[in-house]
Amino acid sequence: LQNRAIATNYQGQGYPRKLEDLIPARSTTIANIKLDPTLKDIPWLGGNSVDIQDVSNKLKQILENAIDAVKDDSIEEYLKLRDIYRRDMLMLSLSQKNDWGIRTQSKLLILPNYYQHFKQHLPQIKLPVEIRGALYTDWGIAMAACQVGDVARATKIKPHKKPESEVEHFAQTFITYHEGCYYLQNQSWRKAIKYLQEIKSEIKIRLSWSNEIDRLCEIQRQQIAEFEEHLKFSKFWYLLIGSKASKAYYVEYQSMQIGLNADNKKISCQQAINKLKELQNIDSNNPVNFNIIKTLSINLELEKINRLWEQSKYEEAVQIAKYSSHEKVRFAVAEVCLEIVLEILQSGNLTTESIKSLQQITKWAYELCPREPLFQATYSQLRQLGIYH
Repeated sequence: LQNRAIATNYQGQGYPRKLEDLIPARSTTIANIKLDPTLKDIPWLGGNSVDIQDVSNKLKQILENAIDAVKDDSIEEYLKLRDIYRRDMLMLSLSQKNDWGIRTQSKLLILPNYYQHFKQHLPQIKLPVEIRGALYTDWGIAMAACQVGDVARATKIKPHKKPESEVEHFAQTFITYHEGCYYLQNQSWRKAIKYLQEIKSEIKIRLSWSNEIDRLCEIQRQQIAEFEEHLKFSKFWYLLIGSKASKAYYVEYQSMQIGLNADNKKISCQQAINKLKELQNIDSNNPVNFNIIKTLSINLELEKINRLWEQSKYEEAVQIAKYSSHEKVRFAVAEVCLEIVLEILQSGNLTTESIKSLQQITKWAYELCPREPLFQATYSQLRQLGIYH
């Protein structure tokens, strides 16, 4: 391994294109530097041990400088080399955290790019269905780009073939998830639909993914101004993950749409109320839904009372108002009753029969709203006139 790293290092100095061979060899050497016997018991250090971490950092810097030097000559070659290096460094970081990786019989840790070069000569191993295992697949370079936030690059370099194993399927799903999130981050939710719908089932079983989508959708929601777009986006979000936040958002805008349809006479108040109550199966405590149901219920009762009033079924209309759970309904009917009483009084055409009617109508108003502050002056006036006692 060390000999290969030295050989490819010299080749890379004379032939920059050989850097593609140097990166896997040098990265894997860095990964196994603690096993290098030449770094132990060095005579001129006077018994002091080598600072392995310092040596490792310097070797990384040399490699990074070599990659950066290619940038001015060929940006495409530079990006390709950076992709290769990024995958190995990500795997090295993960292996240091959880002590996992493909190892030879002599305990050498083999990083993904070296594995890709020589896997036919290395021991077969079942790759775990997670990031550290998927980095060893053909999708690994694109995954590493996603992991550092370079999703645009990942989209460009990802394999366009069907995954054959479970870990390859995970790798492809991982990239697709990041592509969807990338568009959500850039307030392009319509473009995100294609990617996120494709992996809907995987999102539902990965809590961290659904939580991140929830977070991004909350941000996206704040950027939307048009009502119609809110309707479409809330439906997409709700159907995608069905989180508590998405349910509340979806029910809120569906309720407003139903309310508008009722206002525009596209559906009846009763039809609207039925639809709104169905939405409560999704979010049972949605305040917007509750308020619209309340408003429509009031309108429905007032419509019924108005029809009875027009048919001269006054007492029946008052009874509906009296047993209404809505104070607004009782107030409206009481207000009409008092307006009628005052109008008749102002006409001056009072008879024994009309006075009896005035007394009855005043009684209805008082039974509906006995303590309403706005009506107290009228009640007092009617008592003075002997209309009501």
